[in-house]
Amino acid sequence: MGKEKIEQPENNTDEPKLLEQHENSADEPKLLARLTGKVLENLDMHALSDSVADQISEKIASKIQTCDLVDRLLQKYQEEIEAAITEAIVQRL
Repeated sequence: MGKEKIEQPENNTDEPKLLEQHENSADEPKLLARLTGKVLENLDMHALSDSVADQISEKIASKIQTCDLVDRLLQKYQEEIEAAITEAIVQRL
């Protein structure tokens, strides 16, 4: 029994990447924990919560204004809207 030559793919550029990913996979939880710790250390929770609250308040106010506008338009143009809807339904039949 002689030594058999193992064939290796020529110019496989993906092989180093796969090996690197496999070698680093054991370090991922540690790295993720360290990164998470650093982010939490540098994160100003009060400023972040204020910013989020402001954005939510603005979105809610925008929705309320939109609803109010739609209500006013419906009140003002109710008859025209009903006539247009009725005409569109009749045309589809």
